[in-house]
Amino acid sequence: MYAAAVNVFWAKGMEQDKINAYMTLYTALVTICKAAAPMIPFMTEDIYQNLVRSNDASAPESIHLCDFPVV
Repeated sequence: MYAAAVNVFWAKGMEQDKINAYMTLYTALVTICKAAAPMIPFMTEDIYQNLVRSNDASAPESIHLCDFPVV
C-alpha cells in the first residue's frame, strides 16, 4: 500500500492522481501549520510564507491572520 502511494509522486507527467496527491499534501500541511501557529509561531509563519503566500498573493499576509482550522 505504501509503495503504491509513493509511486503516485514518482510517476511521470501530471496525471489527475498525482495532482490530487499534491493537493491533499498541501491542504494537510497548511491546516497543520494553522493549528500549530499559536505554539510554534516562527516556524509555522515561515512554512506558511513558502507554501501559501509564494503562490497566492491574495492570501492573508500572515498565518496569524488566518482563521483557525475547523474539524
